Amino acid sequence: MASWQEEYKIVTAKVVTALVAAVVVAWIFLLPVFERNYGLHEKIQELEVQIRRQAVFLPEQMKLDALLGKEMAEGFALPKPEPVKISEINVLPPRFVRVALDAGMEVLDVVVSPGSLHVGGGRIKMQCVVFGDMARFQKFYHAMGALPYVESVDKVEMQAVPGGIEFFVEYWVLLDESRS
Repeated sequence: MASWQEEYKIVTAKVVTALVAAVVVAWIFLLPVFERNYGLHEKIQELEVQIRRQAVFLPEQMKLDALLGKEMAEGFALPKPEPVKISEINVLPPRFVRVALDAGMEVLDVVVSPGSLHVGGGRIKMQCVVFGDMARFQKFYHAMGALPYVESVDKVEMQAVPGGIEFFVEYWVLLDESRS
């Protein structure tokens, strides 16, 4: 029969082994939970930063919404698409210059993108850079959208410059490729 001291050593070893096993199991199962919580905490902090940035721009967004007003909420009627004859490509830039000038914009550049012209494509890309303010650009954009040969606007970029805003607009013009 074992003495009480040997039994004490055996019980102590079993208790220490059980505690070590409990710590290892807790480490294995709880570590991923803590890592996930830390990742979620970082994502929450990033979203809070984004929300603060949006709050900074809220007054500007309100001004833009006021400029757009009721007209943009209601939309405007689009004309029936009418392609431009391929022989008239050279008159497209002056037409867009006229539209921009009528809207009160200063025209910096209007070009036809020759790389976008493909046989059978039925359209060509144009690029326009104008200078002005948001209200005038809205007039320009509406007038451009009312042209029957403008298929779609691909890109609009704005850049603040001294005295106003530069607008870079990329759009597609429908082409009638018949040679008549």
